[in-house]
Amino acid sequence: MPGFKVAIDGPAGSGKSTISKKIAEKLNLTHIDTGAMYRAITYLALEKGINLDDESEYEFVSKVKIEYKNEKIYANGIDVTTKIRDDKVTKNVSKVSSFPYVRRTLVSIQQEAAKNIDVIMDGRDIGTVVLPNADLKIFLTAHVKERAKRRLKDKEVNNVTQDIEQLAKELQERDLKDSTRKESPLVVATDAIVIDTTNFTIEDTIERITNEILKRRITMEELQMKDVKFQTLKVRDKVEGTVFKVEDNVIYLTLENFEEGRMFVEFYGKNITSFKDVVKEGDKVTAIITKMNDEPSYILLSRLPLLKDESFKVIEDAYKDNKTIETKITKVDEKGLHLKYEGFDIFLPYGLLDRELVESKDTLKGQTLEVHLIEVKNGKRPRLIASRKQIFEARRQQELEERQNARKEEIDQINTGDVLKGTIERIEPHAATVRFNHVAGLLRISQIQHRRIEDINEVIKLGDEIEVKVIKKEGMRLDLSHKALLPTPFEAFSEEHKKGSAVKGAVVQKLPFGLIIELEEGVRGLLHQSEYSWNPNDNFANFVKIGDVVESAVLLVDVKKKKISLSRKALFDNPWKNVSFKRGENVEVKVIEIITDKGMNVEAKGVVGFIPVSELSTERVNKIEDLFAVGDTMQARVIDVNPKEWYLKLSVKQIAEDSLRSEYEQYLTHDEEATTTIGDLFENLLTEKDKK
Repeated sequence: MPGFKVAIDGPAGSGKSTISKKIAEKLNLTHIDTGAMYRAITYLALEKGINLDDESEYEFVSKVKIEYKNEKIYANGIDVTTKIRDDKVTKNVSKVSSFPYVRRTLVSIQQEAAKNIDVIMDGRDIGTVVLPNADLKIFLTAHVKERAKRRLKDKEVNNVTQDIEQLAKELQERDLKDSTRKESPLVVATDAIVIDTTNFTIEDTIERITNEILKRRITMEELQMKDVKFQTLKVRDKVEGTVFKVEDNVIYLTLENFEEGRMFVEFYGKNITSFKDVVKEGDKVTAIITKMNDEPSYILLSRLPLLKDESFKVIEDAYKDNKTIETKITKVDEKGLHLKYEGFDIFLPYGLLDRELVESKDTLKGQTLEVHLIEVKNGKRPRLIASRKQIFEARRQQELEERQNARKEEIDQINTGDVLKGTIERIEPHAATVRFNHVAGLLRISQIQHRRIEDINEVIKLGDEIEVKVIKKEGMRLDLSHKALLPTPFEAFSEEHKKGSAVKGAVVQKLPFGLIIELEEGVRGLLHQSEYSWNPNDNFANFVKIGDVVESAVLLVDVKKKKISLSRKALFDNPWKNVSFKRGENVEVKVIEIITDKGMNVEAKGVVGFIPVSELSTERVNKIEDLFAVGDTMQARVIDVNPKEWYLKLSVKQIAEDSLRSEYEQYLTHDEEATTTIGDLFENLLTEKDKK
């Protein structure tokens, strides 16, 4: 059924947009402001930076989507309500609207929008081009100075100032352009009612136009009544009516056959207690006839029987539009959740529910839950299946992106060499994961401490806070080290053991030039053969084996080279340091060791010397023990000495020979001729001794 059409034309500032809007609200008509459409196109053209004088550059117009929502105008989804009133738009809108392509495109859109509805449309060519068959045509005009005052008032509301004379001049120029353009010029339609609003208030103009509309509508309805075929209505019939009166607890409707219908608030079906702010005059309402009343004549209506169908329509629309709906959980069983929405039962299997919600399913009954419908089938027992997969996957994707962004921001701030504090998040046999804020790094078992670790769980625990150093950064991967922050075994050893301090360690390796001693785990030192003893002839290595514990003194610790030099002889004084011997010198000695058939070791001046068996006596010695015992003291003569080699050779025999010589020499005189040999003399002397 075609709607009632009202065309309002007029020059700029005549008040057509303001008046049309208010009439639309009053009479429940759809208002279409075509001037705003042309302004929106002009604004978009300026934004695109096209050549405004080149019509070929306006091809974008056919793709523009213009909408009216909540008294605002949107172009391609952008609110341009205030932007289209800019001076730059105002100065160029006549030029843009003069192009045939632009006008034809928008006229087509405007005509399509006005089909089959009650509409009031304002512009400059509505009654002549857009709606040439409009039911009522109005042409509003006013003196140019009055229009300038109105336009200036609008500008002042938006904190824009302008000279009124200049504004009046611009309006005259605009009128000339609009009325002389080739395409759809501004002219008065032959059947239009011309209203000069110069001396009228807005309310006066609205009242006059409203009266004209009502008169035309009544006339049209009377003509249409002649063609109406009244149908007989009965209880349970489904009818549609237009609300013409609204009270708190009842609404009055004109039905399709022009009979009166009434509906009480308790039969509307939305749990309302008043129709105020819920239903307004002009609304269309579909209902079921519940009673036919004769005196007075009216029909009682109810929407309750239709609510189920309407509710299912809501469900179907939500399903088709993939809309998120809010449901209430009414039951929880072993297979899934039972939901309620618009009075219908919906099933949500656990496989399509968030994992964390499945884990806490026993606490969900009575709560609300947002879902999507994935299956909707009507019937005696409608089949409705819901899912949260789309919701939780979108949330997880968002959380993933947020985590990735946070990780990237954090990793960008970390550099090789940085020292960080983190928490042990996971432990594996050969490594641990250390968590910082949003990133984690790998701490290998070899990087925990300097000493070898057999079981990683013995040195770190889950949740431990640990300080680490970044030793390698590669993309999002961090290699960490804790031991890099700890003193090395050599550094620790160096701090605890200074030069000269005595240490003990086990022999772990024997080399041609010395012994390798392990002082602590990971700390080894060299005991060079030159440091075995002060005695250069002492081959200490022959008397130790692998594993023996040896005490020595620290000579040198080189941390950088990981080198430790040890000395055994530094633990003892050098007995040769403060003694001296001269060959031929007689010294007192003490027997400390008898070496069978070879000689004996003796102590002289605190050092060890050796008396060969051949130097023990002037006679042949068969058994040393027959002559000397350990602990005996005697005089011996130094016959050879080398302090560097700790070598001291002594002789008892030479002292004995000197003694014999002295005894013999007392028998010699200077006048006696030497007719005998020395051997003869010794023989005689020994013979005398035997006699004694």
